[in-house]
Amino acid sequence: MEPNEKWLRQGEAIPAVVTLSSRGDAPVAGGQATLYCRTLDRNGRLLRSLKVLGICWGLAVLSVPILVFHFVLVPGFLIAGVFFFFVCLKEERIVLGAIVPCPDCGESTKLKSRALEWPVQLDCGGCSLALDLRLLEEALVGDA
Repeated sequence: MEPNEKWLRQGEAIPAVVTLSSRGDAPVAGGQATLYCRTLDRNGRLLRSLKVLGICWGLAVLSVPILVFHFVLVPGFLIAGVFFFFVCLKEERIVLGAIVPCPDCGESTKLKSRALEWPVQLDCGGCSLALDLRLLEEALVGDA
């Protein structure tokens, strides 16, 4: 698998170490991956948050004509919109994506877009093991 062109164009590459976290013992270093991340400034975070708020409130408006369910859906989407507005407002860096090799089975798993929080956790698509991605610098300091 090759990195997506959008990742290369919009993101900065961050080297990371792949470790196994599902074995029950201390994580074992297993390989390297590159995360493509985008840093959002204040205006970028605000625009992203407003987009999420608009989507939720738009769904609330579309839910009005649905009989019986609109008693739950409309307030739910309105509250969810405000909640996710503040969640998105706090996200300074987002992962655009990554291709992560599994140290156990060797299959590559594609990481989808999400907020960047270290360690980044995902499951292998081949063997379903839990994988952690840690900053390369953190892993080197921990090994020394």
